[in-house]
Amino acid sequence: MLCPLLYRKAQPILSSYDNIINMIRIKTNPKYSHLEPYLRQLTLEGAFNEGGEILYDKRNIVKLFEVNGTRIVVKRFGAPSYFNLLIYSASIRKSKAERAFRNAIRLRQLDINTPEEIAFVEIRKRGILQDCYFVSAYSDYHPVRPVTEHFTHNLETRPILDMLAGFLYKMHQTGIHHKDLHIGNILYKENGSGGYDFQIIDTNRMKFGVFLTQQQRLINLQRLSCSAAAYIYILEQYARLAHIDPEYLQLKGSFTRLTYEFHRYYRHKLKSRLRKIGRDDVGLTHETAHGFHHFRRLRGIERAVVAQHGIHHRDAPRSPEFPDAASGQPGLIRTAQKTGIHGVELQSESRPVI
Repeated sequence: MLCPLLYRKAQPILSSYDNIINMIRIKTNPKYSHLEPYLRQLTLEGAFNEGGEILYDKRNIVKLFEVNGTRIVVKRFGAPSYFNLLIYSASIRKSKAERAFRNAIRLRQLDINTPEEIAFVEIRKRGILQDCYFVSAYSDYHPVRPVTEHFTHNLETRPILDMLAGFLYKMHQTGIHHKDLHIGNILYKENGSGGYDFQIIDTNRMKFGVFLTQQQRLINLQRLSCSAAAYIYILEQYARLAHIDPEYLQLKGSFTRLTYEFHRYYRHKLKSRLRKIGRDDVGLTHETAHGFHHFRRLRGIERAVVAQHGIHHRDAPRSPEFPDAASGQPGLIRTAQKTGIHGVELQSESRPVI
């Protein structure tokens, strides 16, 4: 008799504790309060997997839904590492979904366009963050990546890249540091007055109110991962806006990116080796194929720098600080200092993609 009595007495306390450790948190933009029933439905197991159009499916999954005539984009973040899971679950750091939501608000306050935030959703079980979603309004802007890929043989794309350089410069001048400034995270649209407007997405990794030095700006721009010719051109336009010698910024930015690409390749190679400990390496592995592709990208940057500064690739001076991408021979690093040759227009036949 005593045990059932104690259980009944303790049941309210146990229920409260269960509500705390198994918690669903939804924060909604008041403008979209009519979508709250759908957002609550999103927390049900398997609800996200049903219906919708997949826009992106890798580590994170992005899907397009239509709810009561409103087109929305829902991003489900992939499982974090064990360390980050502990940080998020203990509320030491805000979840990626919450940061994306709050950063989107801050961006528009600073007059930087991004798809309008609708809500973020967090699902915790036994105190551990299980899932989180960021919901935004659908944007009819287009990806910038195809513009950069066709840059060398389509002169009509130059005005877009001119204004893209202005958009990036404005972000830096405003003190915004986007930590994943990938070309795939930038969208554009013609504004009807002969110009172009841009949007930035993937807003969960950002800093605000940061004074960026010239080197920090180049380190930020090196992550664009667009074609070498487009990258060199963007640097030129950026330099004109910043009142910096374009040739100087192009050379410095190109070598900064070469360093970044080499470091990224060897970091990837080390991680791949660690993953393969205890497994047999048979034939051409995925990691090896990725390495060949990465070396081709590095050669693309080098050729673009050589073409920009009037030096033939085979005649370019070498330095032991970087190995050549394909042959393993010493690579280009200090071309400007050793030659003293100043730039000419980028040759149209050099169309490497990095």
